[in-house]
Amino acid sequence: MTGLEPNTPYYYRFGDAHVGMTPATYSFRSSPSVGDASRKQTFIVYGDMGLDYSEGTRAMLARMAAADEFDWVIHNGDISYADNRIGQEKEHPGIYNGWMDTFYANVSAYGLLKPYMMSPGNHEGPCDYGEYEARAAHMPHLGSGSDDVQYYSYTVGRVHVVALSGEGGRLSHTTSTEMVWLEKDLAAATAMRAAGKIDWIITHVHYPNVPTGYCSSKMGYCCAKGNVGMRTELEDFAAGYTPLPVDNNGTTGTCVTSFMTEVNKYAEDLFVKAGVDVHITAHQHVYERTTPVYRYTAYGNGSEPFPANNSGDVFVAPKYPINVNNGCPGNVELQDVWMPRPPWSVGGRYNADGSAGTTPDGYTHFGVLRFTTAPAEKSLRVEYVNSANSSVLDRFTIYRK
Repeated sequence: MTGLEPNTPYYYRFGDAHVGMTPATYSFRSSPSVGDASRKQTFIVYGDMGLDYSEGTRAMLARMAAADEFDWVIHNGDISYADNRIGQEKEHPGIYNGWMDTFYANVSAYGLLKPYMMSPGNHEGPCDYGEYEARAAHMPHLGSGSDDVQYYSYTVGRVHVVALSGEGGRLSHTTSTEMVWLEKDLAAATAMRAAGKIDWIITHVHYPNVPTGYCSSKMGYCCAKGNVGMRTELEDFAAGYTPLPVDNNGTTGTCVTSFMTEVNKYAEDLFVKAGVDVHITAHQHVYERTTPVYRYTAYGNGSEPFPANNSGDVFVAPKYPINVNNGCPGNVELQDVWMPRPPWSVGGRYNADGSAGTTPDGYTHFGVLRFTTAPAEKSLRVEYVNSANSSVLDRFTIYRK
C-alpha cells in the first residue's frame, strides 16, 4: 500500500460488487517514517501456528490488537498446517484450501487491524509454495531489492527487519541468489545505523540451522555441548542424543568442527559484521533463547565472555547476535524433550506441550515473542508472553550505547 502519511490512523471497509462492502469499519495506523524516534515500537513474532492448540494465542493477540498494544505481527513459517489434511482430500474435497481459509479467517481478528507479515516454512511446500506465494504477494520484496516473494526486508521507524526463506535450497550456498541479496541488504542496514537512522537489525528464518542458528532440543539439527539430537520426527519421544564422533586422530568432534557447515559459518559471520541484534527461528516447537553467541561460545556485554551464574537478562552493546526460537504458539505437532543445557542457552526453556521438562502440565506455556523498543534509551526488550494469561514467562533487554 502506497501514498499513506506516516504514523497516521486510517479507517477502511472492503468488499466488491458481488458481495458488497463489510458493514463494519476497521482501522490501522500507518508505519512511522524511517528514523522516527517519537514513539516506541512493539511487534509480535511466532512460527509454527495452526488451528489446533492455538486458541489462547489467537484470542490474546485479538485482545492486544484491539487495545493497540502492538504495531505488527510476524508469522515465521508453518502457517495453518493445512498441508497435514491433504491426505483427506478424497473424503473431504477442498479440505486443504478450506482449512487454510479458516485459519486466515481466525487470525483476521488481529490481521484486520495490524500488518500480518509472513515468511515460509516447510508446511508451505504443497503446490510448489503456490498457495503461500499467492497469499504473501504483497510482502515488500520488490521494494527491498528482492525478486522473490519468499524473502524481503523492511524498515519501520528505527527497526530494520530481514525476512529470510530457507526453502528450496535458497540458503544452501554462500553464493546463492538469496545469500548475495542478504549480504547487500545487511550492508545497507549497517550504513543506515551508522547514519543514525536505525537502532536495531532483526533477522528471522524458519529453521534453526538454515542458514545459521542455535538450539538444544533433541532434534537432529541441534548441537549442544558436543551432542547432537537423534530425533527426526517431532513425535519420536524415544529418540535421544549422541556425542559427536571421534576422528581418525582420536579427537572428539565439537559443534564447530564437526557440525557447523561452511554456510552456517559464512552466515554467522555476515550477521556479526552487520551487527545483527536478534536472529529469530522456529521449526522446533519450543521457546529457547541464547546469550550473545558465536561459534557455540557464550558471550556477554561487548565481546566479554558470558559471566558464570549470570541470569542473562540484560546485555549492553553485545558484539554477537542473540538467537531466539519460538515455534510454540500452538499447533497439532507437539514436542517435548531437551538435551543437557549448554552454556549459551539461558532464561526459560518451554515446550509446545506446555512443559519445561518432559511431563505435560495442561498445555499452559504456549506463547509469542513481544519486542518493544525504547528509542530514548536505545533499548530493546524481548519477552516470551504466555498465551494462557498474558503473563511474561521470560524476558531480556539489550542496550545500545
